[in-house]
Amino acid sequence: MYSYTESKMTDWIRYYDNAGNLSAYCCVSGPAPEVVSPTSKEPYKLYHYTSIDAFYNMISTKKMRLTSLFNMSDTKEVVWFYRLLNSQIAQLHLSQNRVANIIKEMTRVNLQDAYSACFTTLKDKNGKWDIYGAKHTGVCFEINPKILPVTRDLPMRDQECAMCLNTCAFLKVNYSQNIQKKIIKDILKLAVKDKSKVFNYANYLSKLAYTCKNPAYSDENEWRILYTPFFPNPTQKTEILNNKEFKISSIKSHIKNGKPSQYCEIPILDGFITKVIIGSKCCATIDDLKALLANSQYNTAEHPITIEFSSI
Repeated sequence: MYSYTESKMTDWIRYYDNAGNLSAYCCVSGPAPEVVSPTSKEPYKLYHYTSIDAFYNMISTKKMRLTSLFNMSDTKEVVWFYRLLNSQIAQLHLSQNRVANIIKEMTRVNLQDAYSACFTTLKDKNGKWDIYGAKHTGVCFEINPKILPVTRDLPMRDQECAMCLNTCAFLKVNYSQNIQKKIIKDILKLAVKDKSKVFNYANYLSKLAYTCKNPAYSDENEWRILYTPFFPNPTQKTEILNNKEFKISSIKSHIKNGKPSQYCEIPILDGFITKVIIGSKCCATIDDLKALLANSQYNTAEHPITIEFSSI
């Protein structure tokens, strides 16, 4: 679980002013942001299941999509966390407490667009193929997440200023309801004792919501890339970490399953993809994928990519 820290310079939160208008507050009580590097607990191999069309598009453009959490089933996890916050306020008998209700309302208004790409520790699993791998007609590709030049802490909100860094993060999803309840309770108790940091506490809870899921989904073993822009439609952002340039595109729209959907794009760095597993019902062959990777200048001697068929 991502522990509470003071808000960092150029971190932002939305709130309602005295006139009832939505406004913004800049949290500047903490130190300038620093990159939290990968640890030994972060796996070297994770997997992403997708359709063959999506994979072809990704390799051809050398970009991977981060989809809005509000355009996919993950919306349920945000609702889950907010309901958990409400239940803990009731259990602590804080339903009539002004500070607790400010925390709840500011957390709600800051559960705004967040963009994510999800990965799992589960390799070549039947259930994953059925749900995410186009019923075995797609591919499952293996990645090395440790080369991602992004922070491993809760991301900052992108206010589009030069000092705003680390707005994209790589995080592990937490499924423990007991841990989630404890940290919510701890934050609420801190807020009641120290009202001056109510913005910081609400900011933290609203971002933490993007890393928590219902325990019923714990078999997903999920990790995710998470981007949290402050404005609804930010311009392209460039972050330079560890001498690597990492560009996040502006927000784009398309139609998915008959509904408008928003997404942004990040680059696929050399060495990010290490293996491709072809679904048992996929129309593509190993030679097809070798040609695709070669034409897009992937699968080099320096960064080899193994291609194999699913064992299922």
